[in-house]
Amino acid sequence: MKQNQNITDQDYKVAMGRLLVMYTQVDYLIMRAVAERITYAPDDESRLFMAKQVGDESKHVRIQQEWIKKFGTDDSPVFTEMQQQMFLAHFRSLSWLDFLTDMYVCIEALGGEAVEQIVPMADPGTRESLKVPLQDEIDHVAFGLGRLRNELAKLPEAESYAYLHSIESRL
Repeated sequence: MKQNQNITDQDYKVAMGRLLVMYTQVDYLIMRAVAERITYAPDDESRLFMAKQVGDESKHVRIQQEWIKKFGTDDSPVFTEMQQQMFLAHFRSLSWLDFLTDMYVCIEALGGEAVEQIVPMADPGTRESLKVPLQDEIDHVAFGLGRLRNELAKLPEAESYAYLHSIESRL
């Protein structure tokens, strides 16, 4: 891939600023979706972890909001109110198994991996602002994958296998 050699500091600031705002919005939406789902989780272990995750996501939003302000970039939303409501409606509509898949595989794992790809190219302040959120996301993904594994183990082998192979269609 050939990089554009004419990227200015202002271009970087605008692009990174929009990514930071989007990342913050996603963490806020994750916080809301997980909070709504706590009472429907099948066991206390899941409810307790999800309550911790809500706190983690809230912390991430605050860290990012503070950095966006210091960074001095446009903090207007990337996602419209309608898009945000669609995100939440999607997660409300899912079975527990599908919630685990979409939240922890499609959003947390893949989103975290995408952010990790950007971090080495980011300025020092942005890298620092992402340190805690990325560390916490490791725990979130581990929880989600562990719960997904438990739920799949409850299914007949053929059904579990079919579900695993359907995950890529959700991405």
